[in-house]
Amino acid sequence: MAAVKQQFSGLFAAMLDPNHSPIHPVHLMSQIAARIDEDTVVVIDGGDTATWATLVLPCYGPGQMLSIAATSYGPLGVGMGYAIAAKLAHPEKKVIMITGDGAFGYGVAEFDTLKRYNLDITTIILNDGLWGMIKRSEAKKASGKSKFVGVDLMPEVHYEKVVESYGGYGEFVTDPAEVGNAIDRALAAGKFSCVNVITDPQFGPPSR
Repeated sequence: MAAVKQQFSGLFAAMLDPNHSPIHPVHLMSQIAARIDEDTVVVIDGGDTATWATLVLPCYGPGQMLSIAATSYGPLGVGMGYAIAAKLAHPEKKVIMITGDGAFGYGVAEFDTLKRYNLDITTIILNDGLWGMIKRSEAKKASGKSKFVGVDLMPEVHYEKVVESYGGYGEFVTDPAEVGNAIDRALAAGKFSCVNVITDPQFGPPSR
């Protein structure tokens, strides 16, 4: 994986436009990466979101990056379980879960668990309104007359409001200049939190 990350580093640098709106996934990942250190456990869930995160984000040691297996849809939705386990095993570490808007729905009820057990986990959503990995793969096979079914999600849903309803801290981000600030506020909230970032659906990971 280190070799793959090195291979794509130049490409990521070319994609890193901090002013692009809607927010480019690489800009989001770069802002997350800047806030990961030796005391951070990163949990990764989703399809294209998991691919972006696995390729871009740093890992400082064993057990500090828990990712959906091979970024496959097979075990989609494991993120919240991994995040809870990581926080219980290492309560002194900050735990950041990165997920897509589709994968977010698999573990949303577990914010009740975070509330009951007082688990300070920060969730960051790459919200592009798509089952991106599926739609992009189907687009490669589809003719111009083909219609997509079941791959588009509701655009710009305020998932952070769900987290707030459980008693957590939430932010909805559309301004690329505010991504880092929003993540900082969520990490400093002192309770479970969610940063819901609207990203540009036209960009998929280069590996695909």
